Amino acid sequence: MRLQTKQNRLRMNSNLWRPTKLPLEQKKESAKTKLGQAQTILRQANTDITKTERTIAAEKKSIAQLEQEIAKKQAELNQAETDAQRDARLSLKRHQDLLKRLQEDAPRKLKALETLQAQGQVIDREVDDLVVKKGSVEQNIRNIEDRIKRLREQSGDRLNLFGTGLDRVRQAIDHPRQPWKGGKPIGPLGMYVNLEDPMYRKVACSVLGTTLCGFAVKHPDDKVQLLSILQNVREYKPGSGSNTKSIITYSGDRFDYSRGSLNHLAPTLLSKLRIEDEDVLRILVNQHRIERLFVAPSVKVANEKTDEMMARGLPGAEFVTADCYRTTANQGKGKGSTPLEDWRGSPLFSKNMAVEIADLEQKRGAEVASVEQYDRDFKDAKARQNAKRTEIADMQKEHSRARVGIQSAEKTIHRLESQIEERPDDAIGGLEMARQEHERVLKAREDDLKSFQADLPGYEETIQKLSNEFEDLGRQIAEFIPETQKRQDAVNIVKEAQTKARNEMRQHRESHANFRTRLQEREDDRDRAAAELKDWEVQAQRIEGDRVNSRRTIEQIKKEKEATEKARIEAEKRQGVSLEEIMPRYQKAKDELAELKRQLANFRSVANQVKQMFRTRMRWWELQRNSIAIRARTLFIVNLHKRNLEGKLLFEHKKKKLGVRIQTTGITKKRDAGGAEEARFKVPKNLSGGERSFSTVSLLLSLWDTASCPIRCLDEWDVFLDAGNRGVAAKMLVEGAKESQGKQFILITPLDLHGVKCDGPGNKQIRLDDPVRNQATLSFAPQTAD
Repeated sequence: MRLQTKQNRLRMNSNLWRPTKLPLEQKKESAKTKLGQAQTILRQANTDITKTERTIAAEKKSIAQLEQEIAKKQAELNQAETDAQRDARLSLKRHQDLLKRLQEDAPRKLKALETLQAQGQVIDREVDDLVVKKGSVEQNIRNIEDRIKRLREQSGDRLNLFGTGLDRVRQAIDHPRQPWKGGKPIGPLGMYVNLEDPMYRKVACSVLGTTLCGFAVKHPDDKVQLLSILQNVREYKPGSGSNTKSIITYSGDRFDYSRGSLNHLAPTLLSKLRIEDEDVLRILVNQHRIERLFVAPSVKVANEKTDEMMARGLPGAEFVTADCYRTTANQGKGKGSTPLEDWRGSPLFSKNMAVEIADLEQKRGAEVASVEQYDRDFKDAKARQNAKRTEIADMQKEHSRARVGIQSAEKTIHRLESQIEERPDDAIGGLEMARQEHERVLKAREDDLKSFQADLPGYEETIQKLSNEFEDLGRQIAEFIPETQKRQDAVNIVKEAQTKARNEMRQHRESHANFRTRLQEREDDRDRAAAELKDWEVQAQRIEGDRVNSRRTIEQIKKEKEATEKARIEAEKRQGVSLEEIMPRYQKAKDELAELKRQLANFRSVANQVKQMFRTRMRWWELQRNSIAIRARTLFIVNLHKRNLEGKLLFEHKKKKLGVRIQTTGITKKRDAGGAEEARFKVPKNLSGGERSFSTVSLLLSLWDTASCPIRCLDEWDVFLDAGNRGVAAKMLVEGAKESQGKQFILITPLDLHGVKCDGPGNKQIRLDDPVRNQATLSFAPQTAD
């Protein structure tokens, strides 16, 4: 076994060595094949070069012979041809030379023309870009001049900050004949808003500018009437820089916005404003959520504050920065920053008009200097454009003359050739054609020779590289031969030892086989004896019943058997029943008892299975109940957060009770004995009517989500809700209905739906007619007492 293990180890090492050698042999074979192919290609190239050189020499020799024959024929023809033909031949030679020059010159002129045209296109684009840039700068100058004009007009009256023609608009609004159903409109809203921190002037204009330049009304009919006034006053133009007229409809409800304010966490936009009108304050809260919109000096500070708020568990935060960026963050969704839209209107929160006018004048001067520079650049580019166009026109003329000259020379050559061909012998023409054909073949072979000679160094370099690689692989393979021989000798030694060991093992196996044969014979004898003993035991059990192991002697057992038999006979005499009569009854009773035990075991098994199933279903039911409770708690918290409330549901499953706790803004904290702050909640009976109704709607939506009823009806759900809570509750109900697939929501209210957005696909509003109450007197005859 040890020899076999050693041999296997040596073979394994040899096999490990062989795969290392095999890739080298494969690479060597591949390199050899590539080297043979490269050498074949080189030999073929040398053969082609030799053949081409021979062909070139033959062609040159043929051309020389043809030129001699042509000269000879030409001398003969010169003696026979007329003076006119000799002149025509000289003229043909001149025109052929001219045609050759023109044909060589035309492509160069065409290429030069294309280059000039490309340069002209670059200059044209440069001129167009300068025109566009100049127009943009001139537009900026006009905008700056317009802003300067507005600032100078507004320096005397703050009303002019929010638009032009507002005096006439306010006169029309204050006219006694104007019937306002909800009271006079408020506006412009910016008249009641002042900025406390000038750092946030740009961002305040970008966020609130359009709203501050607009108006607010309480009744929808008043909105139509106010829009008509703004359209009729031709001088009116909003200070937002846009022609869009902003008119907001509000309910006039002065709700408590402080419950949703986040000013205790960080400065908000509301904290940077001083608002002199309570209605304007509520409008800005509803339109822009200024009580929850944080402000920061830069995006970096906003990101740091956002990370702190997310770490404290705030579900989301929104910042606007002094450098006009909006940063938003939400738990689980990350955060991002986007630039705010530039404010194109008047500076609504200007502290010093003169300083701003001076800044704008400075910007205007810089833009005017830019326009002058563009003018100079434009003139220079225009001059270069005109010069380039002149060059293009000249080159087009030269190219056109070359093409016309080629056509004229070809016609003249054709005419002269026809004139020359009017001669008695045309043998020289055939010789000329043969010479031209040989010259064409000569040129083609010379080109082939140049191509072969250019490729020849590459073939030689490839062959040299492959030769080096082949030799290197041969040296690497040669390094394996001594080690391979050494390992083979070791394997041979182990094989000899293994052969000797196998002979000895064969002898031991033969002796072991003889021993196993004798052992098998003894085991067969033992098995036969055991089988006979087993047969005797079976026969004895048939006679005496179950086997009883005993150490008593046979004589003692016989005596005991005789005494037992005698006692049995006496008992049969006393009882009057023999053993043969009572044994069937005993066996029957025994069988009935066994059947009853079997049935009892089956009943117990079924009972255990039923108990196990009941426990499994109870565990599943408790898990489902806890899951439903968690889902209801989560939805209840999410619904309350939509109105900046906090709360929780208390499920007491064992007591079969459900508790509701609500936390409202303002009394959210109390201190424990250690001085730490902890949340403080209210029970429903301590809530206001609006809070209780809103909490009830939130509770119903959270419980409805866990039920499978297809129709859900809610009556007088908004009776005790104010305008703010009513709008949020209506939005929650509509969103809940949209998210509930295959379910119908029926919401009944005795109030007007003004201010509640219920429109949209799948929503239907049914408004019942007002009841007609006739308060007439019933015609009953008076009753008189007898």
